[in-house]
Amino acid sequence: MAKKIESRKKQPKNSTIIKADKSKLEAQERLCEIDRKREKEALQAQKNEELKIREHQLREKRLKPICAMLSTLAQKKYEHDQIYRDELDWKHLIECNGTPNPRNVQELNTYLFVWKKVNHANDNWNSYEDKCLEIFNIMDAVDDTVDLPLNFNQFKLQCFREARDNLGRLLVEIVYGACYHLLSDYERRMDPIDLETVAYQNSCEAFAVGLHAVCHRPRLQTDDRPPPKCDFPECLVMVDVPPQLSQQHMAIMALWLRWDPFIDRMAEFDASKSLESDIRSLWQYLEDMWEERNQILQKFNEEKEQVKKELWIIKMEEKLKLFSAVDPSNYPDDLKAYIDELRENETEIIRENGPEYKAVQEMEERQDEVEIKDEPQISEEVKATKSTIHIDFKKSPSQEMEKKQLEEMEKISISLKYQEKPNELNPRRYWIIGGAFNVEMWKLPMQPVEHKDGSVVVMLVGHSALQSIDYHEKYEPLQLSVRFSSTSSEDEETDVKKQNQEALKRLTMVNIKLPENVLWFENPKPAMWNEEKKIWTTDYIYDVRFNEEKQMVSFRAGRMGSFGLAVNRYSNFPFQSWEIRPEGNSPDSGVVLSVTAATVLIEFVVRGDHAAMVQLQNATTVALQEMIGVYHRPDKLVRLLRRGGVNLFPAPDALHYVDGRRPPKHTVAERHTYRCMAALSGTHQFTASRWNVHVATNRIVMQMKEIPVDEAAVDESLAAAVAAASAGGGGVSVPFKMVMVTPERALLLKCNEVSQAFSEEPLNPDDDAPFAPDLFALAVDTASTDRVRAALADVRDFETVQTLYYLLDKIKFLSYS
Repeated sequence: MAKKIESRKKQPKNSTIIKADKSKLEAQERLCEIDRKREKEALQAQKNEELKIREHQLREKRLKPICAMLSTLAQKKYEHDQIYRDELDWKHLIECNGTPNPRNVQELNTYLFVWKKVNHANDNWNSYEDKCLEIFNIMDAVDDTVDLPLNFNQFKLQCFREARDNLGRLLVEIVYGACYHLLSDYERRMDPIDLETVAYQNSCEAFAVGLHAVCHRPRLQTDDRPPPKCDFPECLVMVDVPPQLSQQHMAIMALWLRWDPFIDRMAEFDASKSLESDIRSLWQYLEDMWEERNQILQKFNEEKEQVKKELWIIKMEEKLKLFSAVDPSNYPDDLKAYIDELRENETEIIRENGPEYKAVQEMEERQDEVEIKDEPQISEEVKATKSTIHIDFKKSPSQEMEKKQLEEMEKISISLKYQEKPNELNPRRYWIIGGAFNVEMWKLPMQPVEHKDGSVVVMLVGHSALQSIDYHEKYEPLQLSVRFSSTSSEDEETDVKKQNQEALKRLTMVNIKLPENVLWFENPKPAMWNEEKKIWTTDYIYDVRFNEEKQMVSFRAGRMGSFGLAVNRYSNFPFQSWEIRPEGNSPDSGVVLSVTAATVLIEFVVRGDHAAMVQLQNATTVALQEMIGVYHRPDKLVRLLRRGGVNLFPAPDALHYVDGRRPPKHTVAERHTYRCMAALSGTHQFTASRWNVHVATNRIVMQMKEIPVDEAAVDESLAAAVAAASAGGGGVSVPFKMVMVTPERALLLKCNEVSQAFSEEPLNPDDDAPFAPDLFALAVDTASTDRVRAALADVRDFETVQTLYYLLDKIKFLSYS
């Protein structure tokens, strides 16, 4: 030990090491300067820490009861929905109509088995339409179960989706069976068009089907008639058969299924990876964040102490070299303490390692003697590596947590992005609306032959089922040669165009008129279902055109199958504005929710556990007008709007496909804010702010005002004035206040909608202003009347609150407006 200390004293004799020591001293001085600056900031940091602790204590006192109250409302609604489901089960049981319970997977599977094995073989094809409608209604009831799962887990929901898909397959199978039944004796069962053509059409709420058959009739070998052109107005489809099939005796079928029959066969989107899977309450989230912050702070302090210790050791090493010529008894106290610590550590190592340490020590002493005689040159890189400290003390624990959350959000965002394949229709960007259009070309089955004795004989060739015509055309347009130039002959260009046109004529022309029960906000693109890959694809679809006047999509297809019309599912995003206000003061009045999307303006009214669309503006057609004023459960209302082409409900990966690529707001804080807005909807009015899009993801900015109704306002005239004020009309005028909500607190801001710039300066900068941990607490603190305070102290209408919250959480206008 003494030799080691002596060797450290002798090290300053080397000039290279002296230079390194000087640079170390300079670095030490810089670190000391940083320490002095931090000491000046220590008092402020201590105050901030005390403030955060006090705010967290207030949060526990105020936010925790609010979250408990909101959780109670949700639990009451859950129990209410369970009772509703039990009532449906009982109603189905006493009806005893032979259909399965759509909320029981076992009954659905039994129904499918019995139909396929027993009923299907002995069914009367004249009543196939009724059977299809029965299945369609069962599927609609299964939709209700899937959209409102309650206590069903993901596995059981997947079972329901598979049962729904099997019901859809059964419905199509029944229609195809009816088509085979009609074509197997088309002379008697189908309507004649001319001597060689028969047809059939039928439609109902579930589907529309059309058949066009070119009968077996003798033809001349020189017959050059044009290929048939089939019009199926009930199915909104027209088909032009290619010329190479003009001499074929065949049947062309068009089947319009009024729903998407392939949605349950596509790869399911895994929402468990998204931030929306975090279902913690705001209080639980902040508790977890507080615990994590304390852990980071503890680690931060430990590492800081470790760094201080390392700096002190470096300082003592330098002192030891400077006092090399001084007698050890005259060393400063800190240097004596350092030497004592070295000896104590060495003694502890000897005690722990025993005899093994002595041999190692002897080797080290011999090595020290060699090093003293022959001083080695230590590189600056090695010294720098030894003294490098990988701690950024400029960042606080909150900043470290924010950085970690941003990195996690970025990682989740990347994982949610769909990896498109060639010619595949991205199912996350596009969706199929208007249903599916099946177009098939079949061989005609053998027809019955009646003998003189009255007997009828049918010769079956192959299976007793519809057999497709072998039709498969791949179009690859020719390109001009590389050597072609404007100065050469135009014959090559003309010849290439002619060959391409001839190749196109070998493809089937399909025209689909846009369904009028759907709103179309852009020209759709046709796609074809690939059953093998379970995707929508643009393979075998060429020469796509859109007739604006006729509202018709035309394309040529190299194969027959199921076609769909795809549009951008986020064509109505981002939202322009939104508003929430009470409908009125009558006992049966509800809450009005108005959303101005990119194209349409939709207004909902929520009453109890039902909601209705009461206004639809800027629609492209008269579609969905039958829904105006009709109340539904909120999950069914969302499904009907989507089925009608109106999507106001973003998926967790919508940020990748909405124009502007806006990151969504803080998930837990946004969800909690929707709950607060729903609970306050009877006494407050909310509307959008233009500043919301410009602030960070953990900031939510909106406008809020209290509805000015007090105990004295009981007459109808004042109630009407209040309703007019709520709707933005005349009467009592109460200005909106700007509100900013973060995960940690809510406060009123000094700026407004007409300010030149956004500022987070609070409206009441006084330290005495009450701390509001969320929007509900802020509304309580700023309540102007006893009536409002009493209403907020006892929120009872859980049905309206939870139904409104369901719509708010589905629309998510705070993230996408």
